Amino acid sequence: MSSSTPEKPFRLRAYAPGDEYVINKHFNSVFDQQRPLLDWHRKFHPEQDGCSILVAVNEDDNIIAQYAVVHSAMQMGELIFRAGQPVDVFCLRQDGATQRRVYSKLVTEFFDTYGNSKDLPLLYGFPGRRHLRLGQLKLGYGEPVPIGFWRRTVERPRFLFRKHPPNEAPDLDAIDRLWRRASERYPTSVVRDSEWMTRRYLGCTNNPYIHACVSESGNLCAWAVLRMANKKTANWIDLVWDGVSVDALRELQSKCLASARLMGAARMEMWLSGDAEAEAVFADLGWVREEHPSNLQLVARSFDSRIDAPSLIQQLYLTMGNSDLV
Repeated sequence: MSSSTPEKPFRLRAYAPGDEYVINKHFNSVFDQQRPLLDWHRKFHPEQDGCSILVAVNEDDNIIAQYAVVHSAMQMGELIFRAGQPVDVFCLRQDGATQRRVYSKLVTEFFDTYGNSKDLPLLYGFPGRRHLRLGQLKLGYGEPVPIGFWRRTVERPRFLFRKHPPNEAPDLDAIDRLWRRASERYPTSVVRDSEWMTRRYLGCTNNPYIHACVSESGNLCAWAVLRMANKKTANWIDLVWDGVSVDALRELQSKCLASARLMGAARMEMWLSGDAEAEAVFADLGWVREEHPSNLQLVARSFDSRIDAPSLIQQLYLTMGNSDLV
């Protein structure tokens, strides 16, 4: 007679309003975070079709796992489509066989349900080694592309008094005008317009973002978003630059460095790929490209014949804004 523990029953269903209370609680427990529920709503926007979420529930109807994807508009040449990024994926600890079965069934069902040219034409993400191998074996991800990881030191005064830096609240109309001018520089990119700015960065209550802008002749020509990763590291999260004036990008970097100093950072880090002109400017300003310290890489899978995923990830304009989603 076998002494193995029988696998526990479960079923899958789509997210329903109210699930977020339990989902966010499990997220904080599994990932050792303290994310407020308000920031869950800011990230997922379920009432605006901002996400696709499938959950697994046990026989008592308690959520034990989720596969969640946040939506964003992406452009590839003239084609604009919905892209999805898997985030906050968890499976609460069960006996080994049940846990593996729950996760495998959850992911497979998600791809079967939402992976199509109407719901989610493209999925992309940044797995580590273990999850990359699983994604290639089970989920159809192809060869990954290394992330352009950049770092520079922050020269600080001998006596430093930490304080909150000035936060230049962005004018959303100006953001839209800038994106219309700059979008040709980013032919393969998430659409970084006022909707992106609002959904991703405005109203964050947990470790808020810092904004910096540079204008010339009354026109916004570059904006950046910063965030402290820890007491010593400031992350340059996002960047849009119209490419007209290198001096504007240099001035933007000066503002960001000044903010990093005020916050006590000893270094700055950024992701930057898909903008060779900006990369050259930053290299000249003392930034050094390195291998990602966690070996994160970019992968994607297409569910639309018009979208060639291997080609897309080679060209994708990439910043931490594509991933900084806690």
